[in-house]
Amino acid sequence: MKLTLSISAVAILVVTVEAQCPFPNYKVGNKCCNLFGKNCAGPCWNMGCETVCQQGKYPGFPESCLGNDRHYACCPKGSGCIPNVPASQACCNQEYKEIFEVSDLIYDFSKATSSIDPQASQLEILFKGTNQGSRPQDIGKVTQTISSSQTTGWTFSSATKMSASTKVKAGIPFVADGAITVGLEETLTYGESGSKTSSIAVSVDTGGNSVAAYSRQMFVFKSTMKVFNVPFTATATMRNQCGSIKKETITGQGRVSGVASFAQGEVSKVIGPAVPIECDSPFNTPIEQQGTTNFCPNSGSPECKFNALCVRYQITGNQGICCDAADTSACCAVAKAHTTCDKFKPEEILCPSKGGRFHPCCIGAAFKIESNITKVGGVPVIAIETLPPHK
Repeated sequence: MKLTLSISAVAILVVTVEAQCPFPNYKVGNKCCNLFGKNCAGPCWNMGCETVCQQGKYPGFPESCLGNDRHYACCPKGSGCIPNVPASQACCNQEYKEIFEVSDLIYDFSKATSSIDPQASQLEILFKGTNQGSRPQDIGKVTQTISSSQTTGWTFSSATKMSASTKVKAGIPFVADGAITVGLEETLTYGESGSKTSSIAVSVDTGGNSVAAYSRQMFVFKSTMKVFNVPFTATATMRNQCGSIKKETITGQGRVSGVASFAQGEVSKVIGPAVPIECDSPFNTPIEQQGTTNFCPNSGSPECKFNALCVRYQITGNQGICCDAADTSACCAVAKAHTTCDKFKPEEILCPSKGGRFHPCCIGAAFKIESNITKVGGVPVIAIETLPPHK
């Protein structure tokens, strides 16, 4: 019985309220406001009423947006409305002020340009040649596989701004052997660079270089580093504050740096000294240090078995002494080892001739110059034939 009485009381209350403000009105304080904006004066103006925004009650805010709280917000001219939010959050700007995604990049490789990048680190190809013969050995072409790492950055031409949150979906260009290819699409953020590392086979025309006779010699071929600029078109996707989407075509350039060129005319060479094959190998010494390294530490020794040049030409000397001044076969291997050779640079190695005779600084004989010339330690070394002393 008590339950039945309670329900009846509620029903009576509802009927009383509806009777005071029949649909489509609802009660606000002691007044009834019309849901369709027909009674927007006083306390009713923002309870389902939009006419005051349009009537200029708030100058500069003629647009009205209805919130899910049944209130209206007066919004700036040209505004849109966000649905299902309170009136205080309903106004939105319909301008497209920012790009949130760039995609569908199409590169125009036919219009790509390149320039030299003097700041980039050069890639190198190393050739280590050993010549045990009596004639210079032509190197020919050198082919090696090297690792090439390139970086691509993008610049965009668009009136609409981009931010750190803008996503860039693009394939990353890679340049090898003068050809440009594009890898699989990756998603990056605006301002972020894409990078790619690949192993490439490089063939270098050495330009007629050769390894000196009876020598080990190192050659370093250094690339010219370039930057490629590749124009492209892309699709920019924009979203405004109201959530609407708009797409437009924009242009830009991809900048590919770290491109190594070993083409003819674009290769620089560093040539190490020709070190006698009987001496220590120069191949484990950086080429920049080879000119000041003594690879023949015993070449100034008077004993034939320690002297690289005497060993090569099978000089036995007087009682096994290769560089005995009293012997007409006296051997000068390194000028600094002999006081009579003080007119030569200390690091010069004075080679014996093919006939087994040696430089006259050791025996005082006249001499003639033979045709074979090589380099050791970066200085000319001339093989000569001594003649009998003048009487």
